[in-house]
Amino acid sequence: MRTSKKDFVYDALLKRLIVGEYQFGEEIRVSQVVSELGTSRQPVLAALNAFALDGFVEIVPQVGCRVIHPSEQDVSDFYIIFGRFERAMAELGATRRTVQQLNTLKELNRNIRELFKSGDLTTEEYRTRNRDFHRAMHQTANSDLIDMYQARFFDMSDFFVGQTIGFRPHMSEALDEHEAVITGIEDKDSEKAGAAAEAHISKVAQALLNWNKGAKRLSSV
Repeated sequence: MRTSKKDFVYDALLKRLIVGEYQFGEEIRVSQVVSELGTSRQPVLAALNAFALDGFVEIVPQVGCRVIHPSEQDVSDFYIIFGRFERAMAELGATRRTVQQLNTLKELNRNIRELFKSGDLTTEEYRTRNRDFHRAMHQTANSDLIDMYQARFFDMSDFFVGQTIGFRPHMSEALDEHEAVITGIEDKDSEKAGAAAEAHISKVAQALLNWNKGAKRLSSV
């Protein structure tokens, strides 16, 4: 599928934000991005404006564009809302999922676990496969509109994780937490599925905030 130059630039910059190539509070120079990606200014500006709307960057007229520098409170509040949305998706999925969707969830998590056990699971591959798992879980809710919004939340969560603790520390625990979500959805138990999904997100948030107490990477205001 062909994508626009704006999409190409957006995806490239999003990956840089997630892997920490652009740090919290760092300026993103348009001229440098244009040179590195071999494109014109227009798609770069369009992508940065989209990032501003999505909350990743701040654009100050006549000054430039900087990556946001969230506070601990900002991050904590984000994960509360993110977790509740994830809970809702799992609750809906437990009542609406098909057998095929359930089998897809199981297969995705099984494949991640096999790669993890073999030692072949890189951080970037885990991030991608984890997104595939959660996207498949969202699809069990059969709600395209909510799925679209939750995908944006996942981009922001990956950004926060990539800028701070990284994805590797939570890999093994995440797989077991996925299994708890799968069990709730398989049993068509909305409460069990929802609680497991929200707890999964909350543990990521807690790990990030605990890490920040020593690292002090988040803003104090």
